[in-house]
Amino acid sequence: MSFLKRFFLVLLILLLPSQLGFHFWPSWSLVSGIRVDYLSPTVYLTDVISVILVMLFRDEVQLIPSKLSLNTKKKLIVLGLFIALNIVFSTIPALSLYRWLRISLYILLASLLLTERKVVRALFVNSIPVTLFWTCVLALFQIAQRGSLNGVLYWLGERRFTVETPGIALSKLMPFVSLRPYATLPHPNVLAGVILVLWLMWVILHKNKTGRFWYITCLVAVVILFTESYSAWLAIGFCGLFFLFAKVKVGMSTYLQKVLLLCVVFVSLLSPILFSFASIDVGSRIGKNTRERIALAIEAGFIGSQSPVLGSGLGTFVTKIPGALEIVPQTFITGVTSLLQPVHNIPLLVFAEMGGLGILLCISLFFSIPFTAPVIAILVISLFDHYWMTLNQPLLVLLFLFVLHPYLTKPKP
Repeated sequence: MSFLKRFFLVLLILLLPSQLGFHFWPSWSLVSGIRVDYLSPTVYLTDVISVILVMLFRDEVQLIPSKLSLNTKKKLIVLGLFIALNIVFSTIPALSLYRWLRISLYILLASLLLTERKVVRALFVNSIPVTLFWTCVLALFQIAQRGSLNGVLYWLGERRFTVETPGIALSKLMPFVSLRPYATLPHPNVLAGVILVLWLMWVILHKNKTGRFWYITCLVAVVILFTESYSAWLAIGFCGLFFLFAKVKVGMSTYLQKVLLLCVVFVSLLSPILFSFASIDVGSRIGKNTRERIALAIEAGFIGSQSPVLGSGLGTFVTKIPGALEIVPQTFITGVTSLLQPVHNIPLLVFAEMGGLGILLCISLFFSIPFTAPVIAILVISLFDHYWMTLNQPLLVLLFLFVLHPYLTKPKP
C-alpha cells in the first residue's frame, strides 16, 4: 500500500468520531416548518477522505468485477434492483438517493480495502487507540467544563453547547455530574455505542495487553459510564456473557443464532400492535422518553403498513411522522415534544423505510456472518436506538467491522 493510501486511511480512522460537515437544507428537510438534521444532506470531512481513498484505489476498482463470483454478482444485481425500486417509489426520491449514495460509497470503499486487508488491520490496531484516547479525553473535559470546549475543537466536529442549551442531554443518575458527554458525536448514546464497538474490535485484534491497553480500557469504561447509555450498558452485559461462554468453550450454534435473530425481528415488528392495545393507565404511568419511543414504534408500524413491500423510501421516516400521529393513543403523546426523529428500533425502521424486502435483505446479511462481540453489541443496541442505520459515524464503524470481520472471528496475523 502506497504512502498516500496509508496516510488517508489512518486519517479516516483517527477522525471516525468526527461529525464535521457542511449541511444543506432543501425544502424537504423541513417538517412542519422545523429543520430536521436527519433529513439534511451533509458532506462530512470523512466523506471527502473516503472519496480520496476511492480515487487512490482506482486501479483496484477496475479489477473488482473480475474477482467477483457468479453468486456474488447475482446478489449485487438483486441488491441494485431493490435500491432502484426503493428510490423510485420513495415519497422523497432525492432524499433516498442521497442516503443510498452514501451507503454505496462505503460499500465500494470497503470492497477496495478488502484487497489490502492485512495492512488495514495493522493500521487500525495502531491508530484506533489514538482515536479512543482523544475522544474519551474530550468527553471528560466536557463534563468538567459543563459544556463544549470550543476553539480549534470545532474543526474536529465538536458542537457548541452548555448545560443550559435547550434539548441537551443532562445527567439523571449521577448528582455530581450535570452533563452527559457528547465528544464530537451527535448524542451521548452514540458516543457510548461507537467507542464500545471500536474498543471491542481493538480488544480482539490487539494481542499485547500492555499498559497502554489498560489506560485506554479505563478511559472507555469511565466515559461509557458517564454517558448513562442504557443500551450500551446492556450491550456490555451481553458481550460479557459472550466472552464468558467462549472462555468455557460453550459456543452458540449457527442455527441458534439464526433462531434468536428471527425471534428478535419478529418481536420488534409485533411491538407496534402490542403498544397500540396498551391501556391508558399504562401510558400515563411511564416516563416521557419511554412514551416517545412507544409513539414512534406505533408510527413505524403504521408507516410500514402503508408500503409493506418497499417501504416509504430510505431516510424518509421523519417526514411521515405528522401524518401518522393520528393513530397513536393520546396517552403516549401528551407532553411529548421531540417526535421528529427515527424510531428507536432498527428492525422497525427498516420495515418502515425499506418494507418487507428490506427486512429479508438485512436478515440474509446477518445470516451470512458469525456472531462476534462487536456484532452482538450492535444487535443489542439496535433494539433500542437507530444510529447504526441513520448516522454517518456508526456507518463508518460498520465499514471497518465488515473489512476486519475475518480477523475478529479468528484474530490471527
